[in-house]
Amino acid sequence: MKLSEYAQIAEVVSGIAVVITVLLLVFEVRNNTAAVESATYDALVSDMATWRMAIVSNPSLLENLYATRELNSEGIDGIRILERQYMLMASFHIYERAYIQWRAGNIDGEAWERFERQICLNQGPGFKQGMGPFIKEASTESFYEFWDECVE
Repeated sequence: MKLSEYAQIAEVVSGIAVVITVLLLVFEVRNNTAAVESATYDALVSDMATWRMAIVSNPSLLENLYATRELNSEGIDGIRILERQYMLMASFHIYERAYIQWRAGNIDGEAWERFERQICLNQGPGFKQGMGPFIKEASTESFYEFWDECVE
């Protein structure tokens, strides 16, 4: 065999190796995407569970949340109202993270729907007017616009 024939064989073999490498990379990227989606969703759900457990394990916070919901903030002192606003803002920070991760493609549609239902939940009369300024101040513009459109 001549040297040129060896070169042609080497060219074909290297071409096949490149195709195999690209296929393996595609497979790895898909696996990494699934891992990122899973880890992101797990972190968000864990944060929500931690936030909820903090409220349930503190009778004062739990009582405050119940009272302000039932009385719609009428007859509740300013400290309790402020406490509730901070509790809600803590949850909205988690919701905003979920929104940003969904837009970035790091959580899928089904996982996003779970958060979207909570974000858009109508919290009762006056909720949007009362919490809107706080959410606008503490959130990205795109999240606030999303929230503002979905809450009635």
